[in-house]
Amino acid sequence: AQVQNAAQFHKLVDDLRNRPASVSHDTLELSDGRVFSRASRPQHLDGQVVGRVWSFLDISDQVRSQKRVLQLSNDLTEELERSKHQSGQLQVLLRAIPEAVWMKDTQGAYLMCNPAFSHNLGREPHDIIGRTDQDFFPRDFHTRLLHHHQQRALIPLRMLGRDAGGHRNCRM
Repeated sequence: AQVQNAAQFHKLVDDLRNRPASVSHDTLELSDGRVFSRASRPQHLDGQVVGRVWSFLDISDQVRSQKRVLQLSNDLTEELERSKHQSGQLQVLLRAIPEAVWMKDTQGAYLMCNPAFSHNLGREPHDIIGRTDQDFFPRDFHTRLLHHHQQRALIPLRMLGRDAGGHRNCRM
């Protein structure tokens, strides 16, 4: 296999010949994709440099892994940016809807709500997120509301349009 940057490789070898007492450490990239860590030290005998010891270590897998981690990190950063952008768009949409809108997780904790919903509760949205109906309503009402929401979450609704009064009509 050939070294990718032959000129640089030969320059380092020539520099070491001219400075036999120096120590070097670098990386060699071969044209077949392998990567080696290369270290070189002078060999001494009776205080004199009598040669050079070269060590080579194949670090191809490590370099590929590092590149993969970097690529995954870049992909994740891009996805987070897209997610932030979409979240911002969703927040704009939620604020624009005049009816009360909210979303809960499977345990009934609020994940998000719009200003109309928070106004109805008399709370700021950040005071609602992460809490449940139990935090806002009497226990018996909370239990009925939870049961109602669980039942409604299982029934798909079809929007039919608006009635003469402008209210939305839904059918199960």
